[in-house]
Amino acid sequence: MRLRAPLTLESLKARTEPRWQWYGQDAELGECWCATGRGVRLCRGGYARIDVRVRGLNWSTRRLSAHIVAWLLDHLGPMTRDDLWLAYCEVRASGLQFDHRCESTDCIRPSHLNLCTQKENIAAGKERQYQRDLARGPIIHYEEEPVPF
Repeated sequence: MRLRAPLTLESLKARTEPRWQWYGQDAELGECWCATGRGVRLCRGGYARIDVRVRGLNWSTRRLSAHIVAWLLDHLGPMTRDDLWLAYCEVRASGLQFDHRCESTDCIRPSHLNLCTQKENIAAGKERQYQRDLARGPIIHYEEEPVPF
């Protein structure tokens, strides 16, 4: 049986389309790489998942989170599907989460991902929401009809 070429970040990026964040352009972060294309599925939470056939598991197919795969390929370089499966299992078993700085769950751009604990992830999301609320300004609620001048 012919062995497949190692997975690379470029091959994964080829399955994406550039898109700006849902809340508007953020020049500091740059465009998101939103996963689309062949072999990409979105789960209930909107996270992109890809199917990977693992040789060490009798060529069975495993559905992996695309943002974790992209982060691993960016930090560890090109790797075989067996090595990718082992690294993926280690990340999942560590209990750490990925904070999407762009807040787009289907984004797989490694520079938009930050490995953190659940507590840090929740705090970062609340801080980003707070900063957006400050930038938007106060919401004025009138108890009575405004008086025309």
